[in-house]
Amino acid sequence: MNKVCIVAMREETFDTFLKDQVYPVPERYPRASSDFSYIAAYRKAPISAITHIAHIRDQEITDNPRPSIDQLIRQDYSKLKLLHVEKPEKISRVENDQSGVRGARYSSLSQVRQADSISQIDYKG
Repeated sequence: MNKVCIVAMREETFDTFLKDQVYPVPERYPRASSDFSYIAAYRKAPISAITHIAHIRDQEITDNPRPSIDQLIRQDYSKLKLLHVEKPEKISRVENDQSGVRGARYSSLSQVRQADSISQIDYKG
């Protein structure tokens, strides 16, 4: 499967994604139960672009995340799904030419790789 979940990441979350190769998702978020194989990182302003993509190796559900991840979430969630990814790959920037990315959006790997701007990506459920 080549389905990609495109998510907006704060810098702290992006740093964890890049350095620790983990993307934390509160278990109650809809994307925690969605089926996808890749995560694409949309970085908020001032970058405002999708800059990295990573294949998901495995995942775990935990109620005791590492302290650094717990601080990222900043809310009291009973369980987190930790998506362990391969080393995130820097891709050609997919620039924001709309209103950015909010929540999670889904598309195909080829769509994300071929796009120059957010408006060129067809979103799927």
